[in-house]
Amino acid sequence: MDALQKNLAYLMAKHQTNPTQVAQATKIPQPTVYRILMGETKNPRVDTLQTIADHFRVSLEALRGTSLREADFSHQPAPIAQPFRQVPVVGHVKGGDNGYLEELDCPVDGYVEYPARDKNAYALRVKGDSMRPRIRPGEFVIVEPNRQPHPGDDVVVIARDGRKWLKEFLYERNGEITFGSVNAEHAPISLPRTDILSIHYAAAIVPNGAAYQPI
Repeated sequence: MDALQKNLAYLMAKHQTNPTQVAQATKIPQPTVYRILMGETKNPRVDTLQTIADHFRVSLEALRGTSLREADFSHQPAPIAQPFRQVPVVGHVKGGDNGYLEELDCPVDGYVEYPARDKNAYALRVKGDSMRPRIRPGEFVIVEPNRQPHPGDDVVVIARDGRKWLKEFLYERNGEITFGSVNAEHAPISLPRTDILSIHYAAAIVPNGAAYQPI
């Protein structure tokens, strides 16, 4: 683990936050934050690091260098302050007409290493380019069905008629919930609460790579 990874892990643990929350606060794509934390991005853009440094109220030099106290790391939890667990990949999906999620297949074909808080967490592997630029082909959406979503969170919406979407939870008003799209080509949608079977919290977008373990 290099100095940047250690410093970012330290700051996240100190502030009890995670890549998704940092991404939401800084407007940096969540996969970018995750890749920096896991060391997959060796030379992040300076403006990206400056935004992260400003968020945590430290200097850019401190974030990239050895200014943060090395001794503190031994007293901090593991990166993201949660133990890693094997999250099963339960299906492959792609964006279909009107932004629906089309399930391509459903058997468990492997696991993604991720510090999920929900013991019932599952992962969906994305196929195709229809969710770009937010989600790239081969990336995984980590879903935690037992966590309560809030406005601004990404969610998997499951309607009673079987339709599914990956959306941003915008707001609930007068018995209807409005969701934004992860793809700018699709307009926001509003659904009556009674037409929704469940809303699952989408905790993270994980890049394809070392985190994936096939069966």
